[in-house]
Amino acid sequence: MKSQKRILITGVTGFIGSHLARELVQKGYHVIGITRSGNTKNISSILKKNNFELIQADLSEKCAFFPESVDVIIHAAAQPMRFGTEEDYRKNNVTASANVIEYARKAGVGKFIFLSSISVYGDVKEKTIDESTPINNPHSYGRTKLEVERLLEENKNNFAAVVLRLPGVVGKGAENAWLAAVLDSALKNREIKIYGPKEKFNNVVHIADLCTLVEKIIESEAMGFEVVTLGCSGPMGIENAVKLIVEKTKSKSKITEEKSGKNSFTISYVKATKLFGYEPMKLSDILEKYAAESSGKL
Repeated sequence: MKSQKRILITGVTGFIGSHLARELVQKGYHVIGITRSGNTKNISSILKKNNFELIQADLSEKCAFFPESVDVIIHAAAQPMRFGTEEDYRKNNVTASANVIEYARKAGVGKFIFLSSISVYGDVKEKTIDESTPINNPHSYGRTKLEVERLLEENKNNFAAVVLRLPGVVGKGAENAWLAAVLDSALKNREIKIYGPKEKFNNVVHIADLCTLVEKIIESEAMGFEVVTLGCSGPMGIENAVKLIVEKTKSKSKITEEKSGKNSFTISYVKATKLFGYEPMKLSDILEKYAAESSGKL
């Protein structure tokens, strides 16, 4: 039964971690959240729930406190991509993750869900990426995420591990995704610069779809080690996607094209659908929902 499953979520006060915690608590799971931050604003609605516990700890420290046992770990804690030095990425991505993995092995955890990133691919040359796309000189953030993936693969005989290579994740409160920056500019009537306006784009996941997928993985019979890439359905041209945000927010933002040598690509989520029944929203629906949420209309 769901109420009998104990789920550990790291980074529980962050955007993704807090959404997952609220959703899983509501569904009847017993959730234990770990945070380094003392700011509990994002999880205030569940702090007094009987099926929620909060631990404050720095995962990069060997002495970090963990619960005696859990059934599933959702590892969402990480050093944000645009805010950190090489040392920060190593400490908060690799060292912290190694400590969580060691705990999982010693505690006999059954399943480990790791929120990775499409940043592991680095400089993408292909027009569509999937799990087999070659790795090409990733940034420090992507490189450290990839190191954690490999640590999990080394432990595939100790527990089932599912790696989710995420694009930008949006929803109310999102901050680090490209579309979050676009929406912020639209709400403030600022100029929005884009490149490759006609290129197809599906490099986004709505937090609601991610929560649904994570619950499916929790309840799945996943074994060994699996990596899946995630995107949304119904790709749109980049310019049309931005125009839709401007329209839905009634923004006066001007959209201008910048020249760039960057390659545009879409993301295949075929494997995620096959293994876990992943059924993402269409991009147009995500953009409408996200604009409404962020404008206070939902």
